[in-house]
Amino acid sequence: MDFTDIEIRLRKFVESDIALAEIWYTDPVVLAGVISPEQKDPLSEDYLRAMYNDLGSRGELSVIEVNANGEWLPIGEVTLASNTLPIVIGDPRYRGRGVGKKVIQLLLSQAREKGWDKVTLKGIYKDNISSQRAFESCGFIKVGESDKCYIYELVL
Repeated sequence: MDFTDIEIRLRKFVESDIALAEIWYTDPVVLAGVISPEQKDPLSEDYLRAMYNDLGSRGELSVIEVNANGEWLPIGEVTLASNTLPIVIGDPRYRGRGVGKKVIQLLLSQAREKGWDKVTLKGIYKDNISSQRAFESCGFIKVGESDKCYIYELVL
């Protein structure tokens, strides 16, 4: 099933959303895409709180919600920042179905409205093929790499 026609919205991440994140970050797929294997205790509330404080200080941290039969269902989170667009689709029912691409397109629209010239992704893990494909399908180009990650950029 393709969810590209599904209605999505972003709402401001609030402290109580950490409870959602604790569920999402128990999923091995989520962990493999966003957490370095060397990091300790990736699921602890303190770790998540510190991560969200950092993301919120660098950009606009939001919860991704989908309209499921008239009810807004939180399915993930995203941060809009000029040097990163970390997206987590925490609900596995919505992965690999075009929702991430739709979120990227919404974020790029917001970046253009803000007058940004470009968006740079400083790190997509080399083994995170689904994220690479999603960003490439939205026009991002690989411009560099580190030991573990690729660096992508899109000129707006």
